Order: sequence, then structure tokens, then C-alpha cells
Amino acid sequence: MRFSVPVTGMTVFLLLGSARVGAAQDTGWYSAAQADSGADGYFHRCAACHALHLEGHKGPALSGSRFYSHFGGKKLSKLWVETSEKMPTNAPGSIPKGEAVNIVAYVLRYNGLPAGAPLSADAANLDRVLPSKPPR
Repeated sequence: MRFSVPVTGMTVFLLLGSARVGAAQDTGWYSAAQADSGADGYFHRCAACHALHLEGHKGPALSGSRFYSHFGGKKLSKLWVETSEKMPTNAPGSIPKGEAVNIVAYVLRYNGLPAGAPLSADAANLDRVLPSKPPR
């Protein structure tokens, strides 16, 4: 027995429309302005331990394969908690939340993730899963 499902113009519209919404959500992780501001915060608050080019020094690398092996395939909330609640190690949680968001944006940009809508520390953003390897 064979079943057929009628496909109407509305069905196609709804399917294409929902696909575009998902694509729009995946087009960017942070705003360019946030990453620019985050670069300054990173250099003042993080570079002493994680090095100028995020390659790691006293602290672990935050770039390249080491970044993706630690954070890739995991929710963005993992990077957010590490930055906003556990850093710096000598004063955990002392980075103002707005500055921490910008630092996370800078780290994401440095690792090749695209800019788009501004990053915020809400559940919808933090539930996004980071790619397991650098984007092309």
C-alpha cells in the first residue's frame, strides 16, 4: 500500500520559512563591535596568562586546535562560564558581565566564527553548540 502526502504551497512556504529562520540564527555569533571591544578587554585582562595571540602561556590556549578540542561540540555556555565566573584565576568573577561578553566575542572571532547579531548572556545564545572544528 502506498501513501501520499499532499504538498501545498503553504507547506512548502512553511518548510522553507523555518529553514531560513534556522539559517539566520547560525549566520553569526557576536557583533563586530563586541569583538573589537573584547580585544581591548582581552589584552588588559587575559593576555598575561593566555598570551597575545591566544596561544597559551600560564593559562591554556584559547585558539586553534586546543580551543576546539576543549570547547568544540559543546554549548557556548561552557566558554561563558569559564570567562565570566572562573576568570581571572586570581579574582574569579571579577570581570564585569558586559566586558566578559565582549571578550567571549573576541575569542570567537579569533577562532574564525562569523560576526552577526550581538552576543548576549541569555539562555538562547548560550545553548548554541560551538562547531567541533574551525569554520572554513
